[in-house]
Amino acid sequence: MALSATLRHPLTAQLGRFAIAGLVTLVLGAVVVLLLSGPAGLAIQLAIPLSYPVIAVVHFSLQRRFVFAGDGTYALGGGAQLRRYLLVAVVGHYGCVAGGTAFLDHVAGLGDQVAYLVMVCTMPIVMFVVMRLRVFH
Repeated sequence: MALSATLRHPLTAQLGRFAIAGLVTLVLGAVVVLLLSGPAGLAIQLAIPLSYPVIAVVHFSLQRRFVFAGDGTYALGGGAQLRRYLLVAVVGHYGCVAGGTAFLDHVAGLGDQVAYLVMVCTMPIVMFVVMRLRVFH
C-alpha cells in the first residue's frame, strides 16, 4: 500500500488524532500544574491531583468529539462512555502503569525507572485499543 493511501486510511487518521489529543492534554496538564505550583503558590504535590479533573474533562471531550467521532453515532450514550472512560483512565491506566512497573522491575530486573518508562511508552497503545473497542464504539 502506498504511503498516501496508508495516511488516508481511517485507522491511521484516528491514530493521528489520538496522538494530537494526547499532545494537547500533555501540554495542558503541564501548564495547569506549573501555573498552580508557580504563580498560584501551591505545592506541586497538590497541584498535580488538582489538575486531573481539568485534564480528564478535556481528554474525554477530545476523545469523544475529535478522535473517535466518526459518523457521530455510538453504541453507548455519553453517560455510559464517561463511566467507562473514567474506569479505564483511572483504574486501568493507573493500575497497568503501577502494576506493570512493579512486574517489569521485579521479573525482568529492569530497574524501577526503566520499567516505568517502558510502561508509559506502552500504555498509549493499550489505551487507544481499549478506548476504540470498549469506550467510544
